[in-house]
Amino acid sequence: MTFFDVRVHLAPQMPPRTLASLAHALTVSDNSDAALQALGEALAEVDRFAQLALVRFDERKGMLGDRLLVSAARADRIALNTTFDHLPTRERVAIEAGGQFVDFGDASDEFARLFQLPALGEQGWLSVRGLRYDGQLASLLVLYEARKLFGARTAERFVPAIALFELAFLRFLDRTSREEAVRTLEDVTERVHGEYERRLADLEARLLHASNSALAADSGRVVSLERELAQATDDARRALKRAAAVDATVSSAVEPVAKR
Repeated sequence: MTFFDVRVHLAPQMPPRTLASLAHALTVSDNSDAALQALGEALAEVDRFAQLALVRFDERKGMLGDRLLVSAARADRIALNTTFDHLPTRERVAIEAGGQFVDFGDASDEFARLFQLPALGEQGWLSVRGLRYDGQLASLLVLYEARKLFGARTAERFVPAIALFELAFLRFLDRTSREEAVRTLEDVTERVHGEYERRLADLEARLLHASNSALAADSGRVVSLERELAQATDDARRALKRAAAVDATVSSAVEPVAKR
């Protein structure tokens, strides 16, 4: 689904101008932080007192990492370093499933403090949405708003904008993942190449020494070294050929993403 598809399907819940501006801002954003800033600016047009934050999640350690709080005027990043299981089980399971905002109800203000969100000065609603990538929870999108006597909650009105942001966020994660794969492959290729160069240099030095010092007396050793050198050269050639083939495959997959 494209940004345009989401905008057309969900636009009645938000001002069309705000949603169209957000779609454009997300498209030209260079990274997820810039995309979140754009989302924060869109939120300010809907509810200028609401707070929006993105919390990185370490699936392997089960830890809540950096929390980036944005508004139309500023951005504030801190490290939470809190385990995910500090959240209540019911809410935690729903957040991990992703796809919708999870309401913390009467415990909103208590868990807003866990995310280190500034106090609203009155009772608030805390809503958290899990953002999943490649089958795992990648980040938490946190929205904290003041309770209203009348009208729909900001979290409900802001769903179309969240849908647009999630598409952009997943695009950035996909690009980052592919770039990391390329860097890893380049590092492995360089390491393999260096290892074989050192091995070949050592074998050549040993062969030269054996040839110069004891060619007649140790001809069998010279032949053995020559065979070992030839085998190492062949192994290096095959290894580098395989690495080059994989590198070409990954590079061709990454190129369309890099051009976005």
